[in-house]
Amino acid sequence: MTPHGAPRLFVQTFFVQDREGRRLDAAAGPRLIDALLAVRAGRVASDRLGRLVLEAGLDWRAVDCLRAYAGHAVQARVGPRELVIDALARHPEPAACLFELFASRFSGRADTAALRQRVLESLDTVEALRDDVTLRALLETVEATVRTNYFAAPVPESLAFKIHAAGLAHLPRPRPLYEIYVHGPAVEGIHMRAGLVARGGLRHSDRPEDFRTEILSLMKTQTVKNAVIVPVGAKGGFVVRRGTPADAYRVFVGSLLDLTDNVVSGRIIPPRGLVVHDAEDPYLVVAADKGTAGFSDLANAIALARGFWLGDAFASGGSHGYDHKALGVTARGAWECVRTHFGELGVDADTAPLTVAGIGDMSGDVFGNGLLRSAHLRLRAAFNHRHVFLDPDPDPAASFAERQRLFHDGLGWDAYDPAALSAGGAVVARAAKRVVLSPEAQRLLGLASPEASGERLVQAVLTLDADLLFNGGVGTYVKAAAETHAEVGDPANDAVRVDAETLRVRVVAEGGNLGFTQRARIAFALGGGRINTDAIDNSAGVDLSDHEVNLKICLRPVVEAGELALDSRHALLQAVTEAVVGRVLAHNRRQSRLLGLDQLRSRSRLTDFRDLIAELERTAGLDRALEALPDREALRARRSAFLGLTRPELAVLAAYTKSRLQRVMLESRLPDDPLVEAYLLAYFPAEITARYPAALRAHRLRREIIATEVANALVDHVGVTFVSRISRDTGAASADTVRAWAIGWRLGDGDALAAAIAASGAAMDVESACRLALEASAERVTKWVLANTEAERPAAGVVADLGPAVAAIRLRLPGWVTGAEAETFHKRVSELAIGGLSPGLALDLATAEWLVGALDVVTVARQAGADPEAAGAAYYSLGQHVDFAWLYARLADVAGDDRWQRRAAEGLVEDLLGARRRLTRRRLDDPTGALPERALGAVQALVRDLRAAPRVSLAALQVVVGEMRRLAEEGRD
Repeated sequence: MTPHGAPRLFVQTFFVQDREGRRLDAAAGPRLIDALLAVRAGRVASDRLGRLVLEAGLDWRAVDCLRAYAGHAVQARVGPRELVIDALARHPEPAACLFELFASRFSGRADTAALRQRVLESLDTVEALRDDVTLRALLETVEATVRTNYFAAPVPESLAFKIHAAGLAHLPRPRPLYEIYVHGPAVEGIHMRAGLVARGGLRHSDRPEDFRTEILSLMKTQTVKNAVIVPVGAKGGFVVRRGTPADAYRVFVGSLLDLTDNVVSGRIIPPRGLVVHDAEDPYLVVAADKGTAGFSDLANAIALARGFWLGDAFASGGSHGYDHKALGVTARGAWECVRTHFGELGVDADTAPLTVAGIGDMSGDVFGNGLLRSAHLRLRAAFNHRHVFLDPDPDPAASFAERQRLFHDGLGWDAYDPAALSAGGAVVARAAKRVVLSPEAQRLLGLASPEASGERLVQAVLTLDADLLFNGGVGTYVKAAAETHAEVGDPANDAVRVDAETLRVRVVAEGGNLGFTQRARIAFALGGGRINTDAIDNSAGVDLSDHEVNLKICLRPVVEAGELALDSRHALLQAVTEAVVGRVLAHNRRQSRLLGLDQLRSRSRLTDFRDLIAELERTAGLDRALEALPDREALRARRSAFLGLTRPELAVLAAYTKSRLQRVMLESRLPDDPLVEAYLLAYFPAEITARYPAALRAHRLRREIIATEVANALVDHVGVTFVSRISRDTGAASADTVRAWAIGWRLGDGDALAAAIAASGAAMDVESACRLALEASAERVTKWVLANTEAERPAAGVVADLGPAVAAIRLRLPGWVTGAEAETFHKRVSELAIGGLSPGLALDLATAEWLVGALDVVTVARQAGADPEAAGAAYYSLGQHVDFAWLYARLADVAGDDRWQRRAAEGLVEDLLGARRRLTRRRLDDPTGALPERALGAVQALVRDLRAAPRVSLAALQVVVGEMRRLAEEGRD
């Protein structure tokens, strides 16, 4: 035909029948036509599920909804794509019932229960077990779906489901709290969150068949990493089905926001038209990751266009955020961990000519910045995805200058100036079939033959004899010998991966993610190597991003109120950059030191760690096998060998402990106590605190920030087992133990003392001993607070009540101690000073160790109605007769790793303190009365005998304390 004024058209007529040769029902015609048009327009895929348009009576969008659930099932390892698709295609009735159930849940219908029963009845007709298992997994996922944009208007570009993944038994562990699955013609992806307030990057995945496995592993790592920040772990990833990565990213981000609540005028508003089956959920924050480094502005533009409450805090970085590469923050954080490793070995990493093997190249953020942290590094070999770099005997100055050039120009190893290489150095292709090595390179790599493939060279670099292996690349290159390559889940690097047991470096820095499996880290550590985890080493990046987001959340109401122009906000964020980075790097230092201290603790008190693991299994979702933690039998073997736990294992326990304590605090009233508001104010730079204190106090995440900072401070300063141990021994709730610690830590100026110890310049072993002494004091004081204050009383009130008197007593204490006790006190001060502390710091730490005595003095003074100074003089005058300090120290030493002996020793300490309080009260009640000096002298004679003995037993101490208790109770001379 030729329409008027139009080109000639042809109409072709087809006879259409079903696959059995039968005429189609005319009623199916419109559905079929719509489906064909959708396929032709590229709006939907063409596969075997298309038959459900005819056989199940579903339109193409309904079929695509089932296709999306099938895609999620494939990613969740329910079965291969062909089997999952076939299970639906072969069973049109269950397929139709599944969609009807889905539609009833999200279209406001009330017949969900009846429809579920119809699904179950239809599944009874399925004969093949494999199909039945698959369809039931799809049913579980439909029922676990809590939000979808399927019914949104206009029809979205991609379909998205929000799934309550924590309750899905068929999902691999660990299971996120929620995951959003996105399915469309341009993009397929997933976003996982471990909690309601969670954050993590979005990456462009190159693993279309198993991107969920990749993202799940990264979310697990992110969860450990995020223990140091407010949100828990999250991670997202997408694959491009059509178009550009930027187009796919735009659709993916839009789909996530489709299912996210907004905050308008302080009220949480769900997306328009959505039926929701979960609680309010407005917190969605993303970050750049592999393949999306330049997309933060795009994400923020989408958020701003939608009026999303976070504005340009939605995606950290971007034009008005912190540039991680320019600041080098992730590498600087990793370098803090390197400093700790070598510092504990007695080596200054900043000045020593450390030999280095590397994963990455100088164009990358983490590797590039990392290899510029010291001009003394001797980088002898490295590789990236394209080249292997060999420099057998590098000149530190020349190689540093060349690395600087490559970094600033963004160049790879192939651009390395040959003139800067040492004799025998070279840059060769990683994919090379055959490389002929120089004698120097052959000796460097320890190869028997001068010929090797590029892949063999990569393995040789990984097993190089060097001081440091610095990972700043992408990929999993080291596994444990007991693991298979398939278990690792990174097939692209199977040919080059090595076993941890073959490594010859002293220290590993994990600036990149997933370079080692967790079992590889543990195997390397058990063999004597020093390694943390990627979550510890490279946490600075996510830490900085979280500070940026929380700063923007804080300042947004100020901007909206007209008190701060947007341009001025941008300038203010830049002005406080170094202050923010300083806080981030302090977290790296503290966490790295925590692992070293907990290693020492675990060697002598492994039962505490055993009990903590069991508690975290009960209360925090810890899976011992999944986290590669030792079972009870393995722990017994380590205890016998005094091995303790490794740093990678302790990193996991630290993350779970911090997360649990954050949750415990948020369920309590402690974050609302004025005492801990200081942690909120200290989180932000001083300039922000000074200018906008009201905005800080009104911060939407105020309680979460406080809980995070308190949990981090507590665990970093006193160890992962502190709360678990004290709660176990006293019966106190965890929240009450945290409250008691916060009170005691403030009374003892714990933050100031810890900072002074860190800045003292003392050797690492001396610093460790001081930190452990501070922990021991904190434990005694925490138990005192639990025993002597009401849990319901505000913590700030306790500090205000006790603080001035305790501070005054601490100042007077050096002049009050007398006799043998004075000798013990001043000997302790001298030991600390000889160890490298300044005289003032040595005195402050020594008096902090005696803080319980000061608290007892205040208590006795109030009971007797006496002046605290008089009570202090009376209390410490008893030391002229009995060396109480020496007895306290011996009771602490004798406990060891036997839980019951430790409990007995702690009971004796309480008895001894009680006896001293009673004797002090007698002196205050009757100042002219005589103390039982002869009996006290007899007790001190027993103490002298103990001091002369080669070994002090618990039984002997029981005798001494028993005499002291009897003396105090009876008052006999």
